[in-house]
Amino acid sequence: MFSTLFDPYLRFAFWTAIGAVVLATLAAALIVHLRFGLIRRTRREHAFQSVWRPILVEALVSTPVSPLPILLPGDRVFFLSLWVQLQLSVRGTQAPGLQDVAYRVGCDKFAAALLRHGNPPEKLLAILSLGLLRDRSAWSLLVGIARETPPIRSFCALNALVQIDAEAAAAELTPLLLARNDWPMARIAALLQGVRAAFAGPLLRAAEDAEGRRLIKILRLIEVLRLQLPVPTLSRLLSDKQPAEVIIGALRATFVPGLLPQVRALPGHPDWRVRVQVCKVLGRLGEFQDIVPLSNLLSDREWWVRYCAACALVGLPFVRRSQLDQLRCSVSDPLAREVLEHVLFEKAPS
Repeated sequence: MFSTLFDPYLRFAFWTAIGAVVLATLAAALIVHLRFGLIRRTRREHAFQSVWRPILVEALVSTPVSPLPILLPGDRVFFLSLWVQLQLSVRGTQAPGLQDVAYRVGCDKFAAALLRHGNPPEKLLAILSLGLLRDRSAWSLLVGIARETPPIRSFCALNALVQIDAEAAAAELTPLLLARNDWPMARIAALLQGVRAAFAGPLLRAAEDAEGRRLIKILRLIEVLRLQLPVPTLSRLLSDKQPAEVIIGALRATFVPGLLPQVRALPGHPDWRVRVQVCKVLGRLGEFQDIVPLSNLLSDREWWVRYCAACALVGLPFVRRSQLDQLRCSVSDPLAREVLEHVLFEKAPS
């Protein structure tokens, strides 16, 4: 019977079973270790919160004058996390007490240390902290991170730099902002809304000699921020020799009547998206003579062009309802009549 243990297949199965038992034991031990580690961390965080949360909450409304407790090295990440949470909760208002407490415990120094040596989540926390602290000493370090490849961390660094000094960030980082295609446009636009004045000059200057995708991105930001490009620049960009995407961006940024002659030359553009934007510009800037080209666009082969042309006609302040009814009855194209009736019904007062 025991001689069967010398069979190679049985020996392999035996040692495989032993290995499986050992691995299962090690896995169970690791789970127990992690569980106890989590319990210890949770208890430590609760102890930290019981001491520091009342202090930081008080700092939201007034600067604490009494001596602060000693912040243990192991509690620094807890402190940063709670401090950032409270700081973000009062965004839009000043909380000088929170700033004072943070600097008194050396928050700027250990945030910078985390930025250099922490794990990825700790680095993101450090970037947020340094931006909210308006810590100018971290400028060069944050600029380096903004130029890194990972988009989340680099965009957070840009956000922190804007918080520290929006004017300097605009002057130094506008080329980087335009060059990076991995930063979401919606996030960029949301960031720049609050610092519109700082980025206006660099963006408008960049539009003067930009081309291709870079120019399209600039025009999109100019539209979102409601900036006004110089009329000569917009006039050049509205030429039918420009790519369709550039013309669309220029039309979206057109808000002055002086550009109407260039706009009136574009209703026959082969790209329907250009014709849509022409309708929108004529709808907000159009004059009496623009009724005819808009009426012609009611028969466009693209539904969106017809719809936007009808919306523009209905929205012109000098066009009365009786004129629109007369136009509706006079058009021979059933598609034009249908879209005009649709918009008149849609815009009718309830």
